[in-house]
Amino acid sequence: MNRVELFTGTADKTAQSQYDSLYTLADGIADNLTPRLAVTEPHWSSLASYVGDTLRRCVAEVREKEQWQLIGQDPPVELEHIDRLLVDLHATLAELAWGDLDCPTIVQAARSGDYKHALARVADHARAMCTKRTSTRQNVFRAAACKAGLRVEVIARSLEHPDAVYWPPTEIAVMVEIIDVTDWPHILHTMQALLPHDPGADGGRPAILIIPTVGEKPIPHMAQRLITTMWPDTGPAYARWANTLPPPHPTPLTDAVVNAHQALRGLSGIAVFATHRELDARHDTFAQREVERYRLALQAIDTMQPADSVISEIIRFLKLTAQRVQAELDDGPPTSEGQNALSVGLSRGTIAAPTDDMTTLQGLLAICLQWDINSATAVHMLEQP
Repeated sequence: MNRVELFTGTADKTAQSQYDSLYTLADGIADNLTPRLAVTEPHWSSLASYVGDTLRRCVAEVREKEQWQLIGQDPPVELEHIDRLLVDLHATLAELAWGDLDCPTIVQAARSGDYKHALARVADHARAMCTKRTSTRQNVFRAAACKAGLRVEVIARSLEHPDAVYWPPTEIAVMVEIIDVTDWPHILHTMQALLPHDPGADGGRPAILIIPTVGEKPIPHMAQRLITTMWPDTGPAYARWANTLPPPHPTPLTDAVVNAHQALRGLSGIAVFATHRELDARHDTFAQREVERYRLALQAIDTMQPADSVISEIIRFLKLTAQRVQAELDDGPPTSEGQNALSVGLSRGTIAAPTDDMTTLQGLLAICLQWDINSATAVHMLEQP
């Protein structure tokens, strides 16, 4: 009688066993994994996922959640040995599924030394094959980027807790040197074409962080994540890489404009919220904080040098936007549902189709970033018809 049958009564065995990590581990290795490995044509990718995810998670849960102290001992050292075997088995299965490993190579590696360490040797060989293939792909990418006129730097690092489908279990960031921010959309399109990915053949791939640089200094505001398509990075992805990347390029104008515009967006949101619910002291406190945030940001912009036409136009735009938001607060949003409010336009432009408010903001930030990189070029951009 197993533990599930002993302690949980007559309920369905399958439903019960999923809550017992020790049972799931033992049953998974003996009655699930072993028969699936023995079939004529195993499904390597599902086996790699099962070993690297389900079984290894069960080992961790047995080690951490079982109440070993009740029998006066620490978790058995055999659990560490099982986990090491599962790590090696996962590497072997992953290379079979998404790499170049084949059965004759496995036999050759297994027979090249003592039987006790056969799996470890095969796994090491699988990892070496994966490392070599990854290095080759990165070299091909660098060469293709150079041919496309791009100067790139690839930074790779191991994942601390990789998903079982990530093979290799690494993530990369690509830094791309730019001169003009208006080139960035074209560069991103080129990067996406140079970094193709087929999940069926290659397994999973963590999002690739793509960052523009000026003088080898990153510009976090323009960072993008390549998943299947490009997605703007709202901050967390770059933050995880911050200690690995060079110090960022200073962007004082962009930082101040973002602060000012976000404050106005928050105040517009209060105006829309007031059409649905009565405001209280919490909302008043939030509004006062955003007003002060806007004031300080505008003050910082007003003192920036050189005080050129870009600075003047940005101040004018922000003041006009502030007047619009003030009207929303005083008289309510332009429509009863708040559809034309600044905050609604920006939100819709983020999650749905492009809106005038979002397009305007993107243009504003492009001018700001160019000013932070080269103010003369920004002035020229602004003067273009």
